[in-house]
Amino acid sequence: MVRSARFAVVVVALTMWLGAVADAAPGQDRAKGARPQRPGQGREIPAEILKRFDKDGDGKLNDTERAAARKAREERGGAPGKPGQPGGVGDGKLREEILKRFDKDGDGKLNDQERAAAKKAHDERKNNKK
Repeated sequence: MVRSARFAVVVVALTMWLGAVADAAPGQDRAKGARPQRPGQGREIPAEILKRFDKDGDGKLNDTERAAARKAREERGGAPGKPGQPGGVGDGKLREEILKRFDKDGDGKLNDQERAAAKKAHDERKNNKK
């Protein structure tokens, strides 16, 4: 009798624990303000982007705010976009900037030392953002 009572308590406790785990809302461990960019896509907007471009403070980017963020990214030669657009595939703006900064011998390409310096600067910049 004692054995079956203990078993019942263990079963009830496990059931309650599993129920609590299953009911936990997905994404509760996300950074505050990080929400999916568009319904159904599951991409999150980094908190620093929200802080900079979310002018109305609603925690998401509307079309105007998203356009401003996209324009800023293109101006700095950011993520590739469509061919022929600023910052887009084949634009060459970012490549020119990298060559101008790291091509010390002026041959129009990066040798191993120049490439290592560019990678080090990239890694340092990336680590400083965190």
